[in-house]
Amino acid sequence: MFGGVAAGNYFPTLLLAVFAFLGNMGREIFKTIEDMLGDKKNKVRSIAIRMGAFRAKFIGSIFILVAVIYSFFPYVLGVFDEVYL
Repeated sequence: MFGGVAAGNYFPTLLLAVFAFLGNMGREIFKTIEDMLGDKKNKVRSIAIRMGAFRAKFIGSIFILVAVIYSFFPYVLGVFDEVYL
């Protein structure tokens, strides 16, 4: 984002930042499932602990799915060309 602001055109970097956020959030939710044993032991209230592994997988999958669908937006909006695809 800082590079886009410095260059005077933050929109392309904003699109990529949203894409990165969605994908990373899904990954981090899946990681909370892997850490459930340690989280229970240390009384950490992660998504997987609070909602259960099945719901956490569902929520993580939704974030990943939205990221995959969203990944086509920069091309469709004409911000990036075929090289991006």
